[in-house]
Amino acid sequence: MAEPRVRHFEAAQKAFRDREYPSALAHLKRVQELAPSHAGARKGVEKVKERVTEIDRARGEFERSE
Repeated sequence: MAEPRVRHFEAAQKAFRDREYPSALAHLKRVQELAPSHAGARKGVEKVKERVTEIDRARGEFERSE
């Protein structure tokens, strides 16, 4: 069985692919707790936050256009 940080990182990747961004972020934060210098987790958090920002921006533009 894979160690916890690997399981959480893989779960984060799956959640991201499934567009479950809060879950992806939670798993990535757990990876960072287990391995603070994990570069993949740090980049993953940035990527999730960027995607959520893009979605929020698009949602705002849509709502303003109605």
